Amino acid sequence: MDKSNRFVLFINTLGSGGAQRQIVLLARELSKVSDNVFLVHYGNSEHMVEMLGGSSVRVVRVQAPFGRWKGFLFINLVLEFLKIRPTHVVSFIDAPNKIFGALAFLIFRRVVWVPSERNLVVGSSFRETFWRSLLYRRARNVISNSHSQNKWMHENISSQAAKCSVIINGVPGEMFSDEICTAENGEIKKFVALGRLGYQKNPMLLIDTLRLLLPEVRKSIFVDWYGEDDPDSPGLRESLESTVKLYELPIRFHRATRDVSAVLDSADAFILCSRFEGTPNVVLEAMARGKVVLASSVSDVPLLLSQGRGFLFESESTVGFSKAILDCLSQPMDKALKMGEDARFFVKHECSATSMSKNYLRALGLAVGLDQ
Repeated sequence: MDKSNRFVLFINTLGSGGAQRQIVLLARELSKVSDNVFLVHYGNSEHMVEMLGGSSVRVVRVQAPFGRWKGFLFINLVLEFLKIRPTHVVSFIDAPNKIFGALAFLIFRRVVWVPSERNLVVGSSFRETFWRSLLYRRARNVISNSHSQNKWMHENISSQAAKCSVIINGVPGEMFSDEICTAENGEIKKFVALGRLGYQKNPMLLIDTLRLLLPEVRKSIFVDWYGEDDPDSPGLRESLESTVKLYELPIRFHRATRDVSAVLDSADAFILCSRFEGTPNVVLEAMARGKVVLASSVSDVPLLLSQGRGFLFESESTVGFSKAILDCLSQPMDKALKMGEDARFFVKHECSATSMSKNYLRALGLAVGLDQ
């Protein structure tokens, strides 16, 4: 690897989201082949920084002086990038993709840039297609973390289709459990969910579904949900907790956790209620821990849970979700263990962090010397 290379990974915040977890993981992996890796963000949270451990990654938080006016933030980002002098940039999520796309046109025309699409775009509005068609002209490659989003890119941004490809999320090696934790008394009772409390992750579906179940079923299970508040859904946590209390539902909402492995190991099964996703990081990590997964059939989730690796239900369907829960509860424990083993095997061989980082280096045009 050329020692003069300077890598910048650029995202809006380092909060507890899946994209944030992935970009920190990518930074950590790249630091194994380069001492010049910078993780640049402009958010208030650095929840994920702990994942970097003792790596050489330099975290740079850019702030806007004189309040939150975006013009000042843009200027400070320009100054920070000029100071770093990157040779290669990978940006995650729409806003950072737009920001560096503009900078690639205006200032950093010689920088190798790879934007990464993280969620499935629904529809083909002019707003969604125009900026991608314009700004992605400056990109070397455009990465989606799901086949569904890559298909959308080919269908709606045809001028950039030749640059578009898929790199599935990676799972760090420490996430793979040595053995699968078995349920107490041979029964699945404890469920866990991980995700922001907001529109995308759809916690109301869980509440509505549990209300649909018979009282004796509700009394036999419990769900812990870990996640920070989505700023676009103010007051949602309080509303959810009030509804849970009103109907005496077996759900408890917690703040986001840094110890994802311990949280997953404390449960017998994992739940994803999302309305939309890319390739959901939490599903991969639950599979890596050998957990039974119940998930809405969105984006690439059906590919992950195919061949009996989990339970699928239609997004926003309380009937489908309740059936998935009942099917999960009624299956023999040996079948549940086999499902967890198959899920772990699949993720270990298809979604490693090392493979992800190598694929991003190839996308940046740095395939030479990857395996040395």
